[in-house]
Amino acid sequence: MKDTRIDDNSTDKLFFVADEQCKKCNISTEMTQRRQSKIPRRLNDAVVLENVGHITDINSNSDFRQDIFYCILDCMIAELERRFGDQ
Repeated sequence: MKDTRIDDNSTDKLFFVADEQCKKCNISTEMTQRRQSKIPRRLNDAVVLENVGHITDINSNSDFRQDIFYCILDCMIAELERRFGDQ
């Protein structure tokens, strides 16, 4: 699994297979424009320092690799090391 994390071709293959499957099933891979969220009225007089719940758009293979693939792979590696690291 650690080798998979280093190898960029693994995400290229996965992204290509997912893209081809979407095309076969007539599923659009284009991201639509998100609705601009507004601050609730009760917070009009307040100072809002952070935006909670921001979602990153995944539009390319590199976005997929950085925002999804590495996060999931890191969690899997950490869990396997936690469970089986001492053996």
